[in-house]
Amino acid sequence: MHPIYSPDGTKIAFSKRSGGYDHIWMLAANSSTQTQITYGRVLDKPKSFSRDGSQLFFERISWKNRALLPDTQIFSVNWTDLKADLESIGQVYSLSQNQQQLVFNIFNETTLKPEIWCSNQVSGRHAYMGSWYSPAISPDGSVLVCLPTDFRHDTLILIDIASSSNRVVSVPFGPKTQPEFGFGGSNVVFRILPSEKGGRGRIYLLNVNNGTYLQIADSD
Repeated sequence: MHPIYSPDGTKIAFSKRSGGYDHIWMLAANSSTQTQITYGRVLDKPKSFSRDGSQLFFERISWKNRALLPDTQIFSVNWTDLKADLESIGQVYSLSQNQQQLVFNIFNETTLKPEIWCSNQVSGRHAYMGSWYSPAISPDGSVLVCLPTDFRHDTLILIDIASSSNRVVSVPFGPKTQPEFGFGGSNVVFRILPSEKGGRGRIYLLNVNNGTYLQIADSD
């Protein structure tokens, strides 16, 4: 399940289910030999390789708290040393199409606030983008869109990665799912969830350049 190729096309990472759990395996593209990468009572799904192919990023769902509620995090593993310890890098993750910019959420246990960080996969530089939720990155890796942390349901946040400056965009009121950039990066798609009082959800298209939006569909 969920196969992805390394940038040089020599390796394939995929998920395989065993005993009700999903683990990540590696397959050399020119061989039938499979190597298991992850273990445990988890559901692992490969997401992408780093630009140079040395790291594999994957999503992990586990049940480690007493209430047995699912916890989703993004991990990375050093591809050159499959026995290396896994490194948790955050909870929400997005990668630009050119695989140069990786963005993720972490929760700062000191300030008790979420943080968005951007990691340049070429230079290795990490940059703090602000205290927001649910980031997504544009295809060219230049802009982020995310949700505000003040529980306002009538705005989205656009962040210019180069300058770390942000712009607040007014959108229709209502709790939202994670926004996503459309192909080309000039539009953002977001969904407003149905009200607790009933009714249907709504899907909108936001123009990143001028801040205008248009409802394009209803949703359940």
